[in-house]
Amino acid sequence: MKYDNKVLFLGYSSIEGGLLFPNEINRNEYCTSVFIILNDGKKPITNRYDFLVCEKEETYYLDLNKNEGESMLFSLNIENYQVDFEVIKSRYSYLGEIQEIFRGKILYQIIPIQTDILEMLVHKKDLFLVGDTPEE
Repeated sequence: MKYDNKVLFLGYSSIEGGLLFPNEINRNEYCTSVFIILNDGKKPITNRYDFLVCEKEETYYLDLNKNEGESMLFSLNIENYQVDFEVIKSRYSYLGEIQEIFRGKILYQIIPIQTDILEMLVHKKDLFLVGDTPEE
């Protein structure tokens, strides 16, 4: 499926009690942003995912790669920097309108370990992790 090897960007809605894409969230609601990867549960988590980033005005993909010998750690290399991510099974479900993306899938949240490096990249390179969302 189109989003199986992509890092998705969703928000946790405390009002709805689950995950929604940004365009599905009430404009007046504050949500915690989360990055999600999908797995069908029949085979191990994929070794590589496409992570959409935005640098200045340009968007492009970087490879989020599974660390060798580590079952639930991934790394994203940005020039001379490496940002590691922990992967945990999401305790929240997707509650929005685009159910076909998530049907039969296990949702895993990816959490950056070195947030200080990400903050430095925002200031130094104007680089943001974006993640994929469906086209409207």
